[in-house]
Amino acid sequence: MHTVLLLCLLTIMACGCTDSREAAVSELEQFTEHLEQSSASFTDDDWATAQHQFADIVEELDNYEYTDDELKHIGKLKGKCTARFARAAANDLKRTLHRWGKEAEGFIDALSDSIDGIGDIVGDDDDDSDGEDTD
Repeated sequence: MHTVLLLCLLTIMACGCTDSREAAVSELEQFTEHLEQSSASFTDDDWATAQHQFADIVEELDNYEYTDDELKHIGKLKGKCTARFARAAANDLKRTLHRWGKEAEGFIDALSDSIDGIGDIVGDDDDDSDGEDTD
């Protein structure tokens, strides 16, 4: 998480002497590169921070006009970032579903054991299976 914050600060400082429009694109380029290189080790907090930073960068980009070629480049970078976010969300969903599946498996096992135990408590008198008293 600290590396993402540091990256943003360095970007802002480095771009202070250039055109703000170009600085916004440069920040998106560096952010995209950082995601590609470091996202494999991100924690949930890192992902949350990255999502906020991405939103801030996109908001900054929306303040300027760009040529068609620049827009295509920006779109490609946004697409790469979005793909990383989507992959992380899919992996999180996969982990969650796995966890729920294991919990359900344990729940069913316990329920099955309890139902088997009820038969032992009540007793299985097959002689009285129709419920009538034969005395």
